[in-house]
Amino acid sequence: MPCRSCAAVLCGFLITLADPALAAGPVGEIQTVVGTAELVRAGTVTPMRPGLPVEAGDELRTGPAGRLRVKFRDGSAATLGSNAAMTVERFEEPGGAGTRDAALAIAGGLVRAVAEKLVGASRFEVRTPTAVAAARSTEWIVEVTRDGTAVLGVSGTVSVRSTGPGAGGPVELKAGEGTDVAPGAAPQPPKTWAAPRATRVLDATTLP
Repeated sequence: MPCRSCAAVLCGFLITLADPALAAGPVGEIQTVVGTAELVRAGTVTPMRPGLPVEAGDELRTGPAGRLRVKFRDGSAATLGSNAAMTVERFEEPGGAGTRDAALAIAGGLVRAVAEKLVGASRFEVRTPTAVAAARSTEWIVEVTRDGTAVLGVSGTVSVRSTGPGAGGPVELKAGEGTDVAPGAAPQPPKTWAAPRATRVLDATTLP
């Protein structure tokens, strides 16, 4: 008859196999931290520091003067400005190296995302309460406020669509172009952002 400790070990092993998030392990790590920032995992809050592993399901938060950069295992990255909150919903490689199924959820603040080149049916999405910004190989900045979502293309091309029902199709942003997405509304037509607005979001998501 198996001992209780052996049964417990076997049970834990089976749970790990059944849960991809547990089996996958870290999906990246914290690369740079400025000011106050924290990681929330299963209700436990850990002060942020370089080298801290990041797993699917983790929430990353920055304080009023905080900034941080997380680098994912495929080379993609996300930089959070101050007073930002982002959850790594998933970061998987369903078809092996080079394929990605990644989703980052932003609850508030500014986040700059850099997606490494994707292959096959890969996707890399940044979700907010009002919009989804997706790209195959590019860099873009997303800002979430009470008024909705703003997206600025930094390089490459990024597709932005509304999460509102019946809000129409996506818009495509090229470098320097931005759009605003109000709750329940379609993304505004792409337009080149004036220097003060573009500079503000670029500076807010730049780290040494």
